[in-house]
Amino acid sequence: ADAKRQAKRESYLRTVASDFDRWWRDADKRAERGIASAYDEVRRALADLSEAYTLCASRSDFDKKLEQFMARHGKRTALVRRLAGVGLWKKA
Repeated sequence: ADAKRQAKRESYLRTVASDFDRWWRDADKRAERGIASAYDEVRRALADLSEAYTLCASRSDFDKKLEQFMARHGKRTALVRRLAGVGLWKKA
């Protein structure tokens, strides 16, 4: 069961990796909504992106894109708190 779940997860992450730009644009749009449920969706999307970059590209590529994303959305304290809570971002 674990192996099946892991295979499904990797398949999903490869789907994410097939169009990183679309996933970043989607996260950007959600963050701009400025509501809690959208921030939760962004947190999940960025966690998936992080895993997909680690699996299919490189963590440093993810970190660069995250820096760009946070340059636009870093003042959204509720979003920053969510991302810090899952270890994706360090609070200033």
